[in-house]
Amino acid sequence: MKSARTRRVSVHKCAPSKAPPTFNVAWRCAGRELIGPEHLPIGLLKCLLQRSHETGQLSYRDTLRKHVCLQLIPHCVHSALISRFSSGEQCAAEEEEEEEEEEEEEEEEEEEEEEEEEEEEEEEEEEEEEEEEEEEEEEEEEEEEEEEEEEERLALVRLLEQRFSPSYQIQHMEVG
Repeated sequence: MKSARTRRVSVHKCAPSKAPPTFNVAWRCAGRELIGPEHLPIGLLKCLLQRSHETGQLSYRDTLRKHVCLQLIPHCVHSALISRFSSGEQCAAEEEEEEEEEEEEEEEEEEEEEEEEEEEEEEEEEEEEEEEEEEEEEEEEEEEEEEEEEEERLALVRLLEQRFSPSYQIQHMEVG
């Protein structure tokens, strides 16, 4: 009896690497932390829930007996598992709620991404419109400048034509 107790205590304290694969997976999923009976590792719960679905059993007590070495789970954790999740239906409902929440979050994220994409497209369109308006304004300014230069040239040509025209020269010669 005493050797069995000693063995049981040593198994309680055994490292995760020495544990059977079923518990080792759950231990790794839990981030190697058993926080306490009120905050059980989610990885361990998911592992147990998956096993209960695979076997078609609703009771965690049965699942624990068949698939996980109870000696490797601290007694407080085992008790908490049985008391908090006495039926798989409760856990399944919680898991369904989690899945629904995750789906809602994903949908919200997708909607936000779509809104952001639409906003970016609108901004790009606005920028393109602004660029087009700026180009049109620049073209109009260039045309106005060209027209002004042309008018100045024409005025200069008229002035030169007047000065060198025979009638202009005759008028100024008479005056002079």
